[in-house]
Amino acid sequence: MNISVNGGQVVEVKGVQQLSQLIKVLDYETKRQYGLIKIAEEFKNRDIDDSFIGDRIEDITSLFSNSSSKVIKKILKDPDPVINCIRLRGLKGLIGYEPVEDIRLGKELGEFVRFFGLGGVFHSDELPNYGITINEIDNLKKSVDISSDDAFILIGGNREKISNLLEPLIKRIIQFKYGVIAETRSVTLDGTTIFSRPRPGSSRMYPETDIMPIPVDSNLLDSLKDKIPLPWNELIKGIMKKYGLNIKLSEQIFDSDYYNLFEKLLITNPTISPTFVASKLTEDIVSLSRNNLDKDLLTDEMILDIFNRLDKGFIAKESIILIFEKLMKKDCISVEEAINSLNLTKLDDADLFSTLDKLFDDNLSVIREKGPNSMGVLMGKSMAVLRGKVDGSKINDYLKHKLETFLNEGSSSPSSF
Repeated sequence: MNISVNGGQVVEVKGVQQLSQLIKVLDYETKRQYGLIKIAEEFKNRDIDDSFIGDRIEDITSLFSNSSSKVIKKILKDPDPVINCIRLRGLKGLIGYEPVEDIRLGKELGEFVRFFGLGGVFHSDELPNYGITINEIDNLKKSVDISSDDAFILIGGNREKISNLLEPLIKRIIQFKYGVIAETRSVTLDGTTIFSRPRPGSSRMYPETDIMPIPVDSNLLDSLKDKIPLPWNELIKGIMKKYGLNIKLSEQIFDSDYYNLFEKLLITNPTISPTFVASKLTEDIVSLSRNNLDKDLLTDEMILDIFNRLDKGFIAKESIILIFEKLMKKDCISVEEAINSLNLTKLDDADLFSTLDKLFDDNLSVIREKGPNSMGVLMGKSMAVLRGKVDGSKINDYLKHKLETFLNEGSSSPSSF
């Protein structure tokens, strides 16, 4: 997606995996860009010159040598640690300024630093915090000559990494003076965006200039012949033949995140139909995901547990999607908890037939009135009570036989199946 707002720049957003994410990403990125424009207006109001930003950078590692902050202690465990302070003249209050909810310059800078493999930044608008004391901040201000109108950023980690980051970080702060930065951003699971890389300019070349060329000769080609994967259509035909799936399910399961799990499930649970397993892992999970449920909450271990219980007869086929839904909603954190929450303990035949007999007898007036057409009513009421506990086909067979017997014999006390 290419997104821009009035007065901004085009931001390229990559990695939108689901249609349901589109609106979330668009809303967030629009809000982010509007917030950055408001931040740029504040820069302008303060008349901040580029030279004010990063005009002084000091190694203040020694000031924190005895710090009790856990975060600082972690930084200092690096074999070659450094903590640098970057002075930002005239920017007091602007790093933490939030013109739009959750859109702050400090957040943008932390995200940028993490891209370089560091944990983030501390800044003056949020300190003292994180175990860093007011005395440590006062000593820092004296050491780096921070005035009452100034802000500062602390950045710590490996000395070489920090050295490589200082110039790009200062340049990025200067870029924010002018509003939205034209760049490429990636999408997170919750629909927000994070910095990925600068937008390519006219000097971009193909192939990538930072990748060394690999010479291809006949020996290399010969060694790779046996490693060439089968064409897509042959792979799908092989799946269809091996598991008896139709072409649609074969393509869906092979193209899903669950193909390896699918094969493992069929090995460990041989009594379950491959078609049933494939449909659950593709169509059912996709359907629930489209309702904004999180499939990442449904782990492979959970799925294996569910099908193992089905294979052993502890739960019914109809219960699978109900358990999926509970777990993907995060209503429950385990399969056992989901089963108990839904009261899905599978009924034995005696309890099932007893329940259906009572339901049948309770609806004799409807049966006499509608005759064969009462089957729909009986199934609806039965599934409302027994959904997830018993296979629907078993309920249907039992009720159909009872109904036919009742109508043929004209009995007011139908016999058992």
